[in-house]
Amino acid sequence: MERRSVRLILGGGIFEETAEGEAWYDRVVAVLVATAESRLALAAGGDYDLLAASARMDQSRTLARFLARLLLLRPRKEFLQQTIDLWVDAQHEMLSRLRADWAAILEWGRGSSPGGKVIQIEGELSDRHDGGRSAAILTFEAGWKLVYKPRAMEADGWYSQLLAWLNASEAPVSFLNPRVAVRDGYGWMEFVAHQRCGSREQFAEYYRNSGGLLCLLHLLRATDCHFQNLIACGVHPVLVDAEMLFQPSLQAFGAWTVTDTGLIPNFRFGPGGQTYDVSGLGFVRPQSTHFEVPEWNESGVEFRACRLRPNKNVPCIETEDLEDEEARPYFFAAEMEDGFLQMHRFVEQRQEAFLKQIEKARKLRIRYLLRETMEYYAAWNGEAGASVSLGELQSSHQVFSELRAEELSALRQLDVPRFAMAADSRDLHGIQDCFALSGHELVCSGIRELGEQSLAQKIGQMRVAWAFSRIASSLA
Repeated sequence: MERRSVRLILGGGIFEETAEGEAWYDRVVAVLVATAESRLALAAGGDYDLLAASARMDQSRTLARFLARLLLLRPRKEFLQQTIDLWVDAQHEMLSRLRADWAAILEWGRGSSPGGKVIQIEGELSDRHDGGRSAAILTFEAGWKLVYKPRAMEADGWYSQLLAWLNASEAPVSFLNPRVAVRDGYGWMEFVAHQRCGSREQFAEYYRNSGGLLCLLHLLRATDCHFQNLIACGVHPVLVDAEMLFQPSLQAFGAWTVTDTGLIPNFRFGPGGQTYDVSGLGFVRPQSTHFEVPEWNESGVEFRACRLRPNKNVPCIETEDLEDEEARPYFFAAEMEDGFLQMHRFVEQRQEAFLKQIEKARKLRIRYLLRETMEYYAAWNGEAGASVSLGELQSSHQVFSELRAEELSALRQLDVPRFAMAADSRDLHGIQDCFALSGHELVCSGIRELGEQSLAQKIGQMRVAWAFSRIASSLA
């Protein structure tokens, strides 16, 4: 068994430890977490008192799990110090925002008093951005929950208003619309609980609503609607991340299909022949990817293929009447087509009223991805805090090559790079006119061009996507 030594300077103290195997990791993690806890308590002051002992323990456990994985990559001591600093800053920021918005949060609790304490924190629920910041779910003593998002939430707020307008206008499918509180650079969202469908009738209604949601997101040029951004709440599919609406185009006549939303099957291919689909509706079975994660064993650290599992995006039924095979989404393709068709015609008939809602989104800040998030994760398969192995951008994205330095800078502090722009802009992060058309322009033109011909094309795209999904399922 390999022996390792570490000397860390943390918070003014010095820690030295020599141990064998996993004991080394356990001991170092314990010291790092204790140091972070004391520093957070000192930095947050009275805001730290908003957390019950159980919530503080949740924070510690989340940090411990993160550090345990990080130590497998053998980071340098300076990098560990930086990681602790970022964690303390991010947690302190969340607590200060919680204190500032306390009155509004109490109102969200419908008058019930949380007793001044948060009793549970589920952290690290999203990719890390902007200095280790990540989404979290807070549970209060009264039992209600709130989602904290440390990023600009204007797009989410507008999307919530659009859903409210659609419901009030008696859209042909119903939308579950969680409340959103938009603040400067961050926001809060009402928690959406995962609820299973209990019958075939409910299952069919879920997929009919899914077809309506797919139509809406396609018209809004949304992407990244993968399984982690979709929650099945009874008969309602709920998109819980709306920062990637109004996607622009690099080409004046670029094709845009319903599969581009990421909500229905859109298969990825790994370098080793792997084939997998992580779409919000299509990903219903565990799948292996080409993305590798570090694992500890007696011989050292090995990288193994990551196996993804569906979770809250699946409206699993709790009845013995249906076998698992009969519950596959492609068996409900007709219901999805019906929901899509009805929503498509609803928007076409109310074109001008819908465009007025779109006009309100002109200056929204939306996110644009230079490359797949999986590619960023793969770049960390080396020594943490040191060199990052990031490949070249695909040829169609070479216009963004000058942003590589910013990508690498973010990755070196374990962040997924984030680039934002206005919905009506053709510029990205200082690169002028890099897009042929803005997302806002494309959404408006797409709505004006609605008709039976475009509807038939989109229905055809849906059928092809689910046919491939069914074939892939039979071969698995």
